[in-house]
Amino acid sequence: MYRMRVRRTLHYLAAVLGIALLVTLVLRTGTATVIHQVRTIGWGFVLILVLGGVSLLSIVNAPTFGLLSAEGHPLLSSLRTDVAKPLCLR
Repeated sequence: MYRMRVRRTLHYLAAVLGIALLVTLVLRTGTATVIHQVRTIGWGFVLILVLGGVSLLSIVNAPTFGLLSAEGHPLLSSLRTDVAKPLCLR
């Protein structure tokens, strides 16, 4: 329980530090410059973010999808019940 609390605290701390770093960099560069560069990139910026998110989701969920579709294989079925179902219940 203590480890989980420490890990969660570290995750929140890392998120806050990341946001603080982003804000600092934007303020140093200037918000007008950042907005101009995002407009220059246009929809490509959104496309990069979406593709990155889809890539991350596919990497994280690939083992779960592979194990859940294992019908008729005893070893894969036992892996499905031991590994994949707890992952799906998160």
